[in-house]
Amino acid sequence: MTDQEPPRNPLESAVELTVYAPLGFVLEAPNLLPRFVERGRNQVALARVVGKFAVRKGREDVEALLLDRQAQLTELLRAVGVVPPVPSAPVRPSTAAGHSSGTDADSEVADGAESTSGPRRAAAAPRPVATANDSGIATDELAIPGYDTLAASQVVPRLASLEAEELEAIRQYEAGTRGRRTILSKIAQLQSA
Repeated sequence: MTDQEPPRNPLESAVELTVYAPLGFVLEAPNLLPRFVERGRNQVALARVVGKFAVRKGREDVEALLLDRQAQLTELLRAVGVVPPVPSAPVRPSTAAGHSSGTDADSEVADGAESTSGPRRAAAAPRPVATANDSGIATDELAIPGYDTLAASQVVPRLASLEAEELEAIRQYEAGTRGRRTILSKIAQLQSA
């Protein structure tokens, strides 16, 4: 037992903890306190930056996911027949645009798209041509090429890059044709910002 330190007296340990340690801290506090404050300030600033980033990224991810799921669910409910079909098919305006441009390719695609929509849609009341586009805006005037062929989940991400006039034209067109709430909600959000 000569190699080991002799056991310490509990009284000496208590004196060290209650007298010497606080005294040493008081004497060193002026040197240590600014360093502790600076480290604490840095940790709080770092936590705030990370927290803001995480909240912003999480919000963006959730919004994108919800918009995508909402568009998919709406399209599924329309296909099943739970939600009434849109007053006008996206094919009608492009068919009209195809006739005005003199190409038959648009009308062939339109006929093919309408025939693949299934017997349930064919059994529904025919869509009136007069209400196909109540907005008076042609699809070739829209800032998003091929607008009528795109799903709502494909349109929504493109809206943020449009000018105010282009957004308004798409809003009027969408309100006068398919009336997809996902797109109209996003446009309203962008216009209010």
